[in-house]
Amino acid sequence: MSGDPIETLSLPAEFKDLERFVPKWGLTTELERNRVRRASSMAELDDLYKTMRPRLDEIIDYLDPIPLNRMPDDAKRLLRITLSLMEIAHAVEVVSSARPPNAFDADRVEFLVNDRV
Repeated sequence: MSGDPIETLSLPAEFKDLERFVPKWGLTTELERNRVRRASSMAELDDLYKTMRPRLDEIIDYLDPIPLNRMPDDAKRLLRITLSLMEIAHAVEVVSSARPPNAFDADRVEFLVNDRV
């Protein structure tokens, strides 16, 4: 062992600039992503959206060839923050609100399928 510090990234190296989103947005279920979206400010949603949306094609190109059942942990985390981008896109692009006005109270919705990614 050389004793040199080894940089460990939670995302693939090509996406290290997105690391800051992993703690909040690297969630494993749709229910978790939905709850965090509703609890977030529009500034937080805009930050995620404006940072990740321009990289979406690159992210898809990276993830697409990897089978889900053999996806390494760093790629899974990238997938999770990308799913969070999908979760918040409507709020940013259409309604400009983390909690759409006049919408059914999402806390009353029961998710029947809560698959983890």
